Amino acid sequence: MSTFSPEPVKKNEKHWQRDLWVLCAIQFLTLTGFNAYMSFIAFYFQELGTQGIEETARWTALAWTLSSVALMVSSPIWGNLGDRIGQRKNLVRATFGGLIVVVLAYFVQTPTQFTITRVLQSTICGTVSVATALTATMVPIRELTKGLGLLQTTRFAAAALGPIVGGLIADAFSYRDVFLFSIVMMVIALVLALAFLPEYPVAQAITRQRQTFRDMLGVPSGLKATSTIMIATLAAMAFADFIISPIFALYVQELAPIGANLGTLTGALTAGTAIASSVVAILAGPLTKRIGEKNLLVISLLGVCATLIPQALVGSANQLFIWRILQGAFAGALIPTANAILGHATSPEARGKVYGVSASTQAAARIPASPLSAWMVAAISMPSVFILAAAVYGVLGLVVLSKAQMKKGSEEIRNMEQIPTPEPGCSTPAL
Repeated sequence: MSTFSPEPVKKNEKHWQRDLWVLCAIQFLTLTGFNAYMSFIAFYFQELGTQGIEETARWTALAWTLSSVALMVSSPIWGNLGDRIGQRKNLVRATFGGLIVVVLAYFVQTPTQFTITRVLQSTICGTVSVATALTATMVPIRELTKGLGLLQTTRFAAAALGPIVGGLIADAFSYRDVFLFSIVMMVIALVLALAFLPEYPVAQAITRQRQTFRDMLGVPSGLKATSTIMIATLAAMAFADFIISPIFALYVQELAPIGANLGTLTGALTAGTAIASSVVAILAGPLTKRIGEKNLLVISLLGVCATLIPQALVGSANQLFIWRILQGAFAGALIPTANAILGHATSPEARGKVYGVSASTQAAARIPASPLSAWMVAAISMPSVFILAAAVYGVLGLVVLSKAQMKKGSEEIRNMEQIPTPEPGCSTPAL
């Protein structure tokens, strides 16, 4: 069995705040580029030749499903690689992969070709989990919730700006031309990663052993209950979100008045949700100190549930806009809080692996979501998709709450309420 040294003093630790801002800038550029077209995938399929809502929904669901399978397989492998070679090198690899993908997407001519680029994106990119692992590596453990909150705010900001810019470009020119904007964003992000982001070494094993195939897949053994709960929570959220994602643009299309600029309208709806989320995400750190991480998580889950139900009943895009903003406000604290709990419960040398496994689990949860969404649109209705997503969030919130109550005497579950933050130089809890 390998033994691990305590978390080392990081040679760049005194500059971690500056480096975190650089990382946030890289994430903002990369995700702005991705989000510029992600909200309009259904419309791009229509531009490539699909006919009608049902055929477009099937192609969109297929692209999401296959990309989720690719992400499920690749995420733990890239996470494990980052733990071995350094997360900064891993981020450069992922950003360069994103650049290759958007270049290919610009030149595709058929729905099949575009679906292949979506699979490639999930296989060779994965910048979100890599950036999360790098943040957990560079930020002192006592500041982890704050650091991940800032990173998540950056992502929400990108999710706000990207669709707006993409929508304006699509309405003025074409959905294909949006990829030119994405290419520019990726190039700038890659230059920043290469020129301004230093490497942060992770804790190394004192005794190295030959890695098994299980190790290369990044499957950790002996996960704590807290880690398992958080990985399951993030996976359930991914399932609920991806029931809606493939058909959201088509839902907007149904609600929009005749002659509306669909690209701009869909971008505005997506941006409104992201802006509300970004405001709350930056407050995640202070909020957890006041009410506890577990309480914030439960309130957010139940709040998202309550705001999804009315979205199935709206009669116009304006009404949908109001409820999407409220949903974004509740959703803003979900990911940084869950990821912070997961980071606190994971030893430094394994964070990249565990975040990779978390990303892989989320991808696995998305696999049935997209085809289920397409089936519900054809067999029931589009609003039914929102009801199902609300049910998932509601059940998840109650489960997290009841688990904490059932194991009230458990020290580990109580730590979900108030995760201890070791002093600098102390090692974090092991897996």
